[in-house]
Amino acid sequence: MTGVSSLILDVVSKQFELLKELQPKLERLAVLLVPGHPANRLLTAQLEAALKSTSVTLVVLEAGTPQALELAFSKAAAVHTTAMVIPPDPMYSSQS
Repeated sequence: MTGVSSLILDVVSKQFELLKELQPKLERLAVLLVPGHPANRLLTAQLEAALKSTSVTLVVLEAGTPQALELAFSKAAAVHTTAMVIPPDPMYSSQS
């Protein structure tokens, strides 16, 4: 794992804390992952640990193509997620 990936894992808990401050009634938090990415398991574990002492539910979504990205956002809306964490990935940043 690279230093950048490790930094992302360190930042995800802080992102949740900030989201919780901005949206105190946060009930469902989505995380958007690229299928098969090596950091997925660690990132999900970090978020689950951060959510453990709260009533927030984690919704894990995966999208590896532009079409899957659209479906993931539709699913997030369908399950009424309040916020979403999107780790940096070239696939996501290339979409407009």
